[in-house]
Amino acid sequence: MERTVWNDQRLDDRFDQIDRQLEELRDELRDGFRQMRADTDAGFREMRGELTAMRRDLHTGMLAMLGATIAALVAIIANAF
Repeated sequence: MERTVWNDQRLDDRFDQIDRQLEELRDELRDGFRQMRADTDAGFREMRGELTAMRRDLHTGMLAMLGATIAALVAIIANAF
């Protein structure tokens, strides 16, 4: 088995390569997290819009039911007299 000699220059070159790879990995992670935050923010904005629309629909339905209840009560009271 051949023994590899690691002189200072070879060690420096290898650590420089490792440093470059780590920096590339950091850049990729930053980009990935940035994209993830953007997607999450967009998703939350979309969900907020849907919840607002649903709340509006519920309020409209509640007002319609309140109006129907009042109309039924008026009809019952009108028929009583």
